[in-house]
Amino acid sequence: MPPSPEPPAARESGATPSDPELRAYIRRNLIKAGVILVLAIVLIGFIGIYFNREAMAACQWVMDEVGLAGLAAILFVSDAFCAPIPSDFTLVVIAKSDIRPYWPIVVPALALWSSFAGGVAWYLGTKVGHTAWATRWFGRLQSGHNHALVAKLGKWGVALGALTPIPYSLTCWTAGMLSLTLRDIFWVNLLRLPRFVAYYLAFSHSDDIIRLFM
Repeated sequence: MPPSPEPPAARESGATPSDPELRAYIRRNLIKAGVILVLAIVLIGFIGIYFNREAMAACQWVMDEVGLAGLAAILFVSDAFCAPIPSDFTLVVIAKSDIRPYWPIVVPALALWSSFAGGVAWYLGTKVGHTAWATRWFGRLQSGHNHALVAKLGKWGVALGALTPIPYSLTCWTAGMLSLTLRDIFWVNLLRLPRFVAYYLAFSHSDDIIRLFM
């Protein structure tokens, strides 16, 4: 098999991360995942304890304004194209709105929708990943590390994107650009399911977790 072409971002910068740099990048994001989760639990927990009425009102306002379809649209854009609104935003809204009793259906459904968005990102990577506009887009997002990650680890690089703060959409785009097949990434994309459920449970019970230490 011929070597995979360098991504636009890597060609523009003229540099590809070395193995130690890549390991450091993975390590930083694994640490970041733990830190972000702990900080989110602490923040949401304290808000739930001291400002629960206001938080519920704010999340309910979002749900009333955009609805579940709107949350799904936000999630799709985030995981297919890399938007500034993180996918976990949808989980917080569900945890603090009147849709909460239906979370066993809603959260897994959104997780599968996120996996589908990742599949769309992969497809776009196979079709337009090396076009001029994609070159500029990847350059702005500085995706050289993501390319090196997927080039070295294959589908497991996408798995890290599905589970950690490593941009999920970019790992899926890169998988398409590097000619990984849909079969290669299908099952690792489904790792969004346990991630969404675990994060939702952490967010929804954050006030109880904080009370354990008070």
